Amino acid sequence: MDALFESGRSSQVTIETSAGPIEYRDGAWLDSHRWASVNAVLSSIKRLPAEERNEIASRLERTTETRTLSMMTPEETGRLAAEPLATVGCHTHNHDLLDTIPVEEARTSIERAQQLLTEWCGNRPEHFSYPNGNYTREIVDLVRDLGFRSAVTTENRLCCPEDDSFLFPRIAVGRFDNLNMIRAKIAGVLTDKPGNGR
Repeated sequence: MDALFESGRSSQVTIETSAGPIEYRDGAWLDSHRWASVNAVLSSIKRLPAEERNEIASRLERTTETRTLSMMTPEETGRLAAEPLATVGCHTHNHDLLDTIPVEEARTSIERAQQLLTEWCGNRPEHFSYPNGNYTREIVDLVRDLGFRSAVTTENRLCCPEDDSFLFPRIAVGRFDNLNMIRAKIAGVLTDKPGNGR
């Protein structure tokens, strides 16, 4: 889904999708609870086609009087890329799960994202993140062939010297994680695999 939601009032919505009905419950007092509800919707629709995901976002916005959280503008992305402690990497153009689409369609989406990020940031992105962590061996080879230096999955652990640079794990940092939460994740306190996981 290309839009996330912030609540304006309490509501519950059921939307029919090609994969069955999904429910969105709004009205949580805490942002973290509201985000949990949004995340449940995202998990339910991530395998749907991009057009259907966007339609669901529009319907939820209209029905619940929620307002979308805007994506970064090209200018904001360029300013972020100019920061010495930031690296802007590539994801895809439309966030399709790469293990569910033909390789040539994946190539088109990745190349479009590369093109836009190069225009906005002034340099070609060198690092890639598989949407939802989904990949196949063909997708890994494609990412390598497109000139990236590394890619990350969603495997939740620290890197090890023997890791494939196109299958790096990562420690996910969530929207509501504070510094102590990030420290706990890095220490392995909040993962199934302590420390570096191996």
